[in-house]
Parts: sequence; C-alpha cells; structure tokens
Amino acid sequence: MISIFSENSFAEQCFACSCVLCAGIAFACLLRFLFSKKPARQARFTAFCLFLSCAVIFYTILVFMTKNLFYFDRFSLERTNYLAFMAACFVFGMFLAFFWKILLPVSVFFYIFFTIFTLHLLNSLFPPQNAVIPISIEEKTLTIGTQTAERSTDSPQVLKISSYHLSDEFFLPLKRNWFLLGEDSELLDHKICENRLIRFYLTAIVLREKPRPHSISLPEEKIYPSLYSAHISFTNGKMHCELTRDL
Repeated sequence: MISIFSENSFAEQCFACSCVLCAGIAFACLLRFLFSKKPARQARFTAFCLFLSCAVIFYTILVFMTKNLFYFDRFSLERTNYLAFMAACFVFGMFLAFFWKILLPVSVFFYIFFTIFTLHLLNSLFPPQNAVIPISIEEKTLTIGTQTAERSTDSPQVLKISSYHLSDEFFLPLKRNWFLLGEDSELLDHKICENRLIRFYLTAIVLREKPRPHSISLPEEKIYPSLYSAHISFTNGKMHCELTRDL
C-alpha cells in the first residue's frame, strides 16, 4: 500500500476517512429510515441529513486542501488497495450506525493501541532522530554522531544517509520522516528479515521502500581535528543535509 509520500498525508487521511465514515453512517441512517416505523422516521431522517452534510463538509475541506476535485481517484492511482480500504471504512461506518455503543469504544481502544505499537516498533528500529549530527574529522579516525571508523586515505570520506517515510495512507498521528546513518541501513534490513511481525508490519504497511542512500562528501582537512555539524531536514518528503563547520 506504500508508494508516494506527502507532508500533509495524515491530515488528508483524517478528512478522507471522516468523509467516508460519515457517508457510511448516513447510508445506514437512510436504510433505517426507509424500513422503520413512523414514530422513529423523523429522527432517522434528521440523522441522515446531518451525517450526509458532515460528509460533504469533510470532502469540501479535502478538495481545498489538496486542490483536487477527484481526490480518491487521484490518490488511488498508484495504491491498488486504497479504494478497498475506503470501502471498508464505508462499511464500518454503516455498522457503527447500528452498533455504536460497542464499536465506538472498541475502535478507539485499538486505534490508540496500534499507534503506541507502531511508535514502539519505529523507535526500536531507528536510533534517536537528531536534527543536528556532530562530525569530528581526525587524521586517522572519523566520528559521525556516536559512530567511529578508521579514515581511508584512498577514497574521499562520505556521510551516507538512508531515508524512510511512513505511508501516505497510514492513518496514525506519527512522525513521517525517519533516517539512518551509514551501515545502520543494512542493520535495519537484517532486523526486518529476522522478525516476521516487524517484516510484515513495517514492510507491507508502514515504511515506503527506501531510495538509494544519500552520499554527502566530507571535506578533506589539513589541520586536525576538525568539527562539523550535519543539519538534517525534510521538505515535501525529500531529505536535505547541510554541512556547517564548527571548528
């Protein structure tokens, strides 16, 4: 389900899911109105109008946010399972209209549980995500953050960074951009391969396929030690790294 990344993906999915849920509840209220007895028909028709209006409002906000009138069609072009997910949300909204006393607290509980569970997995796979990484260049050693390696005189030293992104359609209020330094990217691949739960959960649902690692050349120095800082930032899902000299 993972393909293209956007910074506003969580906000978009909030309005998209809310729109589809309200549409499903409105459809269920319409069915109950058509097949209910006369005393309850007025209240159920009022509920139908209310939730249909909410669906229209959410979709209008979504259109203004994304500047696309056919949001679901555009968003599902490279996500073959997205329309099926939205259909499931619609059906869930229908069941919610009938069994809201049970489904509402249960769904809230599982939503919070999966949020905490996903955050725990991500924190266990990735090191602390510091926006500024200290780099120390010495005559025979190179220290990037907490990693120390022998300097090579045959080839220029580079800072390798692999970036990962949460899925656009993943409906959890979590940080979207994650990165790894140097050989840690290979370590992450090993962790995913060794753990079936993580491999299924992260590869199939959460993490987008990683691009090629970014290689940032480090300056050659004649005076040691030299201190630099790598400033990591993300714009529209693309990672940027800027080196500044501290000493």
